[in-house]
Amino acid sequence: MGSFVEITVDGKRITVPSQDCLLKALRNQGVSIPSLCFHPALESTGSCGLCIIEASTGTAWQTKQACLLQAETGLQIRTNSDQIKKLRAVSARLLLKRGPFPTGEIEHRLLALIREGYENTWNAIPDQRCTLMAGCILCGLCVRICTKIGRKRLTFLGRGKTLRIGFVQEKSENMNNTCGVCKACRSVCPTGYLDRDARDVFTAKLYK
Repeated sequence: MGSFVEITVDGKRITVPSQDCLLKALRNQGVSIPSLCFHPALESTGSCGLCIIEASTGTAWQTKQACLLQAETGLQIRTNSDQIKKLRAVSARLLLKRGPFPTGEIEHRLLALIREGYENTWNAIPDQRCTLMAGCILCGLCVRICTKIGRKRLTFLGRGKTLRIGFVQEKSENMNNTCGVCKACRSVCPTGYLDRDARDVFTAKLYK
């Protein structure tokens, strides 16, 4: 059985497992923190930027991502300050540019975070929508789960504005039976972008 530590969250003391990432530990205690790129079974990367919090161990407060932290004795956390709301709104606005999304739920959640952080709702409108893989936020959950289960068929390609996810085809593999059996990537996709086999979704012709 693992050890536990006492931390303070928004002025309230709680006890959490020391081995858990902070985001998981807080959610298990009923603390609501937004995130799109986190999955408890996979290593965290902090790519979506929504789980940002303020943390202190007794000195200065620093902005951190909860999914990349572990609880330690004496840790103090602020999850809902005005500064945090503004920073989450910035991240949400960047993610919103990756739309439109297959369902309206993701856009609704992002707009809610933007409006919470900005006084003027016109700031919720993205300056320019993404045209490359619209509907995918590039969180990498599909890549990570594919690697974890040993398939290794998905990978990141490009960088910056050309960053995308590609499907790796084995030369010796039957093209009709390459992907889609486990459906692991579809089960972790937070936006519903992966609504069919990854081989069909991440095909090279989409990027021409």
